Amino acid sequence: MSDGGPASSHQRRVEELEWRLRSEELLDPALDEAALIGLALELALAAVQADVALILLRNERKSRGGTRAYARLRGEAHHRTLDATRSRLAHDTLRTGLFGIQADTTSPGALEAAELLGEAPKVRLAAPLRRGERVFGVLEVAYRVHPDTHLEDEQRTLRSVADHLAVALDAARLVRQERLRSAELAHLIDIGTKISAHVDLDQLLKAIVDAIQELVPADAVGIFLVDPDESMLRREMTRGYDHARAEDLNLDLDRGILGWVVREGRGIIVPDVTKHENYVGVRAETKSEIAAPLSYEGTVIGVFNLESDRRAAFDDHDLELLGTFSNQAAISIMHARLHADAKEKRRLEGQLEAARNIQATLLPSGSPDIPGHVLTGRNIPSSAVGGDYFDFLRIDERRWAITVADVSGNGISAGLIMAGFRAELRAELRHHDDPRAVFSHLNGVLVEELDPDHFVTAFLGVYTPESGTLVYSSAGHEPGLLLRSSGEVERLGEGGLLLGVFREATYGHAMVHLAPGDQLILYTDGLSDAGDPWGDRLGEEGVLRLHREVLAR
Repeated sequence: MSDGGPASSHQRRVEELEWRLRSEELLDPALDEAALIGLALELALAAVQADVALILLRNERKSRGGTRAYARLRGEAHHRTLDATRSRLAHDTLRTGLFGIQADTTSPGALEAAELLGEAPKVRLAAPLRRGERVFGVLEVAYRVHPDTHLEDEQRTLRSVADHLAVALDAARLVRQERLRSAELAHLIDIGTKISAHVDLDQLLKAIVDAIQELVPADAVGIFLVDPDESMLRREMTRGYDHARAEDLNLDLDRGILGWVVREGRGIIVPDVTKHENYVGVRAETKSEIAAPLSYEGTVIGVFNLESDRRAAFDDHDLELLGTFSNQAAISIMHARLHADAKEKRRLEGQLEAARNIQATLLPSGSPDIPGHVLTGRNIPSSAVGGDYFDFLRIDERRWAITVADVSGNGISAGLIMAGFRAELRAELRHHDDPRAVFSHLNGVLVEELDPDHFVTAFLGVYTPESGTLVYSSAGHEPGLLLRSSGEVERLGEGGLLLGVFREATYGHAMVHLAPGDQLILYTDGLSDAGDPWGDRLGEEGVLRLHREVLAR
């Protein structure tokens, strides 16, 4: 080691002044990280007259790896990228944030000496790269022989180079982060524009999964939507999962990490799924997981879920990206659902209109012309398609069948049952003119064909105009009301149970005579159950009152 005389001290001050002037170049905003690294390694070699310089940097995002290492030998024009585990001294300095020094060492593994120096370094110095309390890297130098100055001087100089480099790298980091945020924002806007163009839900979900994989790399991705009726999260679109276990991906809302996200309304990062009590394993390869809620107007409608085969694969930045994108995705999903609902509504309305038109053709188009009689009927369904039915059927030259029927429920299913009932009734009247026999046959058919939630009520009368006799039977239907010319009212309720429920049901009949001026009123419960202007149920009295008011007009 030199005694540090006047000449060497003067030369040292000149060299220090030169590298300090050059160190200002580190603050050039035009330099990217690679250029900064190269310049810093060059300055470190010049400032402390070392044989090799190394920079070890933490990755800004832990999920993308631990550290990066770069080295440069004196006389080389460019730095090289190293395995980040090469220097134990640098790693110790990075961990502790303290100045590191090793002198007169022959320990193995020091910068892979055989590769970089060809021999074990005599002296190694390391200074932390620090901004505030944050230590994000290390600057290390090594000497083949002991430097010709005091190590304290080299240590002070190295610390000064490290301080300049820390400022420059931190400034570059901030610029890089700002550029990254701008690029991510532009990317999110572009993705949002692309996905919003999809109105088909399946195509939209596929586009969303594509977008998620662009934003946050993962080995498995899934979109799960809340089914409020079943209190479940249902798999809507997944990639990277075993299709044979697709049903296992449907979860109760009180289970698993995804259920937790729905209940809490916030995202979660799970670095190690084996240590999380809520994890439900579906992929054997999964080591870590991240999930973010899909919220629309304050309500969680679903969850994004990403899984990785690496531990600690996701970080807060990933969750922030997913959270921002999930807002756009939730709006698009709800719009697609509304579009699908509107499309389905139009389709059903078209079907209902077609069914209503078909049903209208099954009802009488006019009233039969029977001398001395007025027969009329009208059907006003409460929905587009109903289960009410009436008909005037000529049995022979002397007799007519008059019927009113009501299928339970309404809609297309009731309309279909009504159409089948009409066809069966007409066919049976060709063979039997006794209402009891007709109902017994129809009951047997309907018991076999209808599910327990459906049944039919009916009133069937066989009328002979010449004699005015009416033979009738009622199968659980509203009684016919025979309004005599004298004002007296007779209830025609003889018959039996409703059709299609009880296999062994039997039916009776009765006969009445209609005199001139008498009126027969047949109706369904859609009329008697209707409300009057005061909100009360009409009932039989209301039906009669309404009938008299209509005739008085």
